[in-house]
Amino acid sequence: MAIMVAAPLKSTLLLLIALLAIECVACLTFPYAKNNKGNASKAIGNVQVCQNKDCCQRWSLLYQSLPETIQDLFPPDIADCVEFEITSCLGLCGKGPNLCIKKRGSKEVFLNAISGPMSLADELQEKLGIQIPSKLVAAVTVMEKAHHAPMAEKERFYTSVIQVLSKDPNLYSSCAHARALALRATARLEEGNQHDNVIQDAQAALQISHASQSAKVLACRTLADCYHSQKDYEHAIQALEQCAVVNPSFRTKIKSEIELLKLEAIHREAN
Repeated sequence: MAIMVAAPLKSTLLLLIALLAIECVACLTFPYAKNNKGNASKAIGNVQVCQNKDCCQRWSLLYQSLPETIQDLFPPDIADCVEFEITSCLGLCGKGPNLCIKKRGSKEVFLNAISGPMSLADELQEKLGIQIPSKLVAAVTVMEKAHHAPMAEKERFYTSVIQVLSKDPNLYSSCAHARALALRATARLEEGNQHDNVIQDAQAALQISHASQSAKVLACRTLADCYHSQKDYEHAIQALEQCAVVNPSFRTKIKSEIELLKLEAIHREAN
């Protein structure tokens, strides 16, 4: 008798199986897995991403923005050659999400109507002539599934991504790896009673060389919340200070948070 599996669960299981299996077959389908030097010779200059309201609403992923998804899809050697710029309207309203790629020595290329990570990866490969590793496409897709998963399942999803990317010397330093670590740290903090694991994951994310600003901010924030939950005000403040260094635009807000933590620490000592 055939066993019937609900469509959403079946889809999720297939994604996980594919992610783990890719480690064995990627070298057969993606040249990057054998040699990542080819991408570096096809350097990209600038990627402008429209973050106007219409484009943002049309982007399908809920756990992160389009710019963050692009960063997660690019392997480290491509990430070194890309400058991201958040822009207002690119004049293609109704066709979004929209982005404009300006390659060095080439005319600008517009991409629009991007519906998700797989569509985005296909467009980037076709228009730019680069290779996006299948592991990164799968990683971004699984992290999106984790966002919608029950709390008890989130850690398992993120762990599957981390296990695959951490074993690949070409992708260990990828932004996607850093984001998966930061997201697992957040999930573990929400579950509770995993403080040591939370700290380990968040600190590991901060050590990833190609971690994006948003992944680092998430890691710092999670560290601060973890230390705060343990009444470790000194380390919580240090984590917030690091967050302000990562993203200076948060300095004013973080300064206020630090002052509140200091007052809470004084009040606790007084009692």
